Amino acid sequence: MTDAPKKLWFKRPSKKKIEEVQEAPAFLEEPKPKKEKIGRPKGAKNIERPLITEEKEPCPHCRKTGLIVVKVEPPLPVCHRTSQGKTYNTLIRKLCKCKACGKHTKKNVYEIR
Repeated sequence: MTDAPKKLWFKRPSKKKIEEVQEAPAFLEEPKPKKEKIGRPKGAKNIERPLITEEKEPCPHCRKTGLIVVKVEPPLPVCHRTSQGKTYNTLIRKLCKCKACGKHTKKNVYEIR
């Protein structure tokens, strides 16, 4: 047997020899500029909000019953009719937070005043 490699029926590109480049010493390199950080500012803090009440309705994201009302907006005068035929004259929007998943939801509550 010969030491020559087996010839293939298709042509393969030959591997090019890579020359090694000698790097400069570390003390000659210039310092790289820092990239700006993406995200929250360095001194940012989470705002603690007072909790108002708990709702027994399920969370639309995780379906667990643990909604906490964080903020209640002032009532708006509206005329709203439901599928059962009841007419409501006040809309109250509530900002709720889920205990389980921590996501926020806005909930519309209709009342008669």
